[in-house]
Amino acid sequence: YEALAGRGIVYNTPPATFEDGQRIRLVNQVLNDKMGTCVDTTLLMASCLEACGVHPILVLLKDHAFVGAWLIDSYYSHCVGDDSSFLLKSSSDGINEIVLVETTCITGSQKVSFEDAVLKAESTLKKREKDFEMFIDVTRCRLERIRPLPQVKDGQVVVEVGRPVDTPVVDA
Repeated sequence: YEALAGRGIVYNTPPATFEDGQRIRLVNQVLNDKMGTCVDTTLLMASCLEACGVHPILVLLKDHAFVGAWLIDSYYSHCVGDDSSFLLKSSSDGINEIVLVETTCITGSQKVSFEDAVLKAESTLKKREKDFEMFIDVTRCRLERIRPLPQVKDGQVVVEVGRPVDTPVVDA
């Protein structure tokens, strides 16, 4: 969190698109251009977590996104979950299996602590439960053979395959 917050990324409005939805910037574009939306910063942080061996969760509301991460060596029983109470319960004090983080807190000129970014994500989910759409467990997706988009490196198309996952499943 602190490493990304120190990159000087600025929040900006979603890029124009010809359809409903939003164009998503690739991670290197967010880091190079130093700007991103909630979706961009969520995917950036999730990719960093996954690269570090932490199991990320993408949390999607009607018009907002933020990241979660498993604090235990586990993953959800399905790729997609539609129960916000699972996230709230799993991130509550005393259980602490998941942490939720508001990724837009890494943007802007005011420094926001990790603890405040966690509180903001939890508060947003509680206040906006009616706007909750879904969460995506990235590790479970990898087990189901859903892979990252191919990248071009030195003129070659490369698909990152990552290490196999061998951790217990948590069922809702």
